[in-house]
Amino acid sequence: MNRARVYEKLGRVEKAILDLKEALRIAPDNEDALQRLSALERLSKPEHPIGDPHK
Repeated sequence: MNRARVYEKLGRVEKAILDLKEALRIAPDNEDALQRLSALERLSKPEHPIGDPHK
């Protein structure tokens, strides 16, 4: 969790996501990790994926 926070602060979102997924593998009920992972995954997705008709 701590390393994921550091990666997030450094702008290394993909590394943070990987660490959060590992934290959840170890402790699947970790609410903090679940919330951070959800937020980072939303941020890392492009706003208008290729082929999105709502561009």
